Amino acid sequence: MFVAWDHTGCFFVFHRGRVKVKFFSRKKALKYISLCDPKEIYVISIADPGVAQKTVLKNIPQKNKLELAFYDVYDPDFPHGPRKKHLKKLFKFAEKIERFENEIIVFCSKGYSRSPAIAYILWCWKLGYKKEKEALIKAFDNDRENMPNFLLVQIADSLLQRGGRMIHYLVRNFY
Repeated sequence: MFVAWDHTGCFFVFHRGRVKVKFFSRKKALKYISLCDPKEIYVISIADPGVAQKTVLKNIPQKNKLELAFYDVYDPDFPHGPRKKHLKKLFKFAEKIERFENEIIVFCSKGYSRSPAIAYILWCWKLGYKKEKEALIKAFDNDRENMPNFLLVQIADSLLQRGGRMIHYLVRNFY
């Protein structure tokens, strides 16, 4: 299963076959992870640069976790904001998850911006080209309480060569 949390504490589940994606705020993710078998989940942790993540993920095997550090900003020129390198790491990590039937947990500080964006990006990546609308529905299940990070989605749209489709559906439904 894949779980994500962000600064609002919101929670979302992503299902595709037996794979489940969830996202949370950091606080809710900690509680959820403590109830899971650490060998049976995959975790993507997103924090501000310099914020220690080790206590959250200390029981998760190294191969089952990805730690990303960037600020929740929308300005592409802002130092330490989201970059292509972060999404390339995400896709590399996700490639090994695809063959498993475990949960994927994604979280950031409040579960409002970065982790929902990552959940949407992962759905787009998994479902493929011209499935962006379906990915948005699966990632958010018609919940519009969050505000996925636009810059992250914009970078992913470019990397995945979607020609603006990811951005189009995001803007149409959230902005």
